[in-house]
Amino acid sequence: MPCADRLCVMKGGKDQEKMRGKEAVVVGMSGGSDSSAAACLLREEGYRVIGVTLRLFGAEKKGRSPEEAAAGAARELGVRHLVVDLRKGFRRQVVLPFIDAYCRGRTPNPCVVCNALCKLPALLDVADELGAEYVATGHYAMVGGEGGCRFILRGRDRSKDQSYVLWRLTGDVLSRLRLPVGGHLKEEVRRLALQLGSNARPLPESRDICFLFGGDYRELISRERPEVMRPGPVVDAGGRMLGMHRGIAAYTVGQRRGLSIASPRPLYVIAIEPERNLVVVGGREEAVTRRISAVGAHWLEGGPPSRRFYAQVKVRYQMEPVPAEVAVESGDSFLVELEEPVPAAAPGQSVVVYEGEVLLGGGIIERGWP
Repeated sequence: MPCADRLCVMKGGKDQEKMRGKEAVVVGMSGGSDSSAAACLLREEGYRVIGVTLRLFGAEKKGRSPEEAAAGAARELGVRHLVVDLRKGFRRQVVLPFIDAYCRGRTPNPCVVCNALCKLPALLDVADELGAEYVATGHYAMVGGEGGCRFILRGRDRSKDQSYVLWRLTGDVLSRLRLPVGGHLKEEVRRLALQLGSNARPLPESRDICFLFGGDYRELISRERPEVMRPGPVVDAGGRMLGMHRGIAAYTVGQRRGLSIASPRPLYVIAIEPERNLVVVGGREEAVTRRISAVGAHWLEGGPPSRRFYAQVKVRYQMEPVPAEVAVESGDSFLVELEEPVPAAAPGQSVVVYEGEVLLGGGIIERGWP
């Protein structure tokens, strides 16, 4: 279900009347350079662009709001601009599951959930209400295929490729989705956004989780679930106590820094056991992953290529795909056997499967082991 709570119209649209009769596209505009450039590129292609800013949280940051920045870009482009209030749905569908995951010793991917369950459904909802054929975002990925056979491709700029966070999209979304910046390099997109004019000055970019406002997720969990931030033992794989942790939600599998344990060798978190309030650590050789079990599988073309196949996978956002064999099990689970070990894969993160440039699908890491 879309999580839109309220729709309101902002200023903008001085050239809108001139564009009637053209195909309409609802563009998610966050106020940043990527989404502003996406709107610009689509307008240049001849689409009737409607900019939509999704209000996800309150104003907890100084300076211009995303709504103000996006409205400025819309004015420069001469397109209509709307704001959709998603605050209640975003908290319910994204923020609270994020907190719950850390409380269970897992490491979530909030952007994966948000794109599939919140942002794109909300944009489609607006598109249906306004009679628009398409929706678009500023993600660095591309949509390929024709008609009912549509798929996601990796973005041209490998350092910015965001296909990893789109693996849960469904066919009804893909059939109407446009990703105009995916075929461009980041520097090209930035230049285009800066050319829009002084009213369209983009917000500073951030790689942080949007609802944390550059802060530490541990602070959010401490406010929302203080009971899970209680100290407990840090042990090695044999159960020998090495020190104390400050709450399991403050740790993630693969973490090295912040353990505060004196040791002659580097130590990494290799497991978190919420039932016993334990953080388990080990050496470098224990903090790698060669095999992965995944659940919640979703395949963009309706199913995997076969029950067992070779592909490339990513187990975290900022990494290049690595060769692997994928074995599909019953239900929505699958196993991954990596050709080479990678740094520890954290339960709760996504394992995303590719065939060359094409995104096949993915799942949620249930367990990774050497």
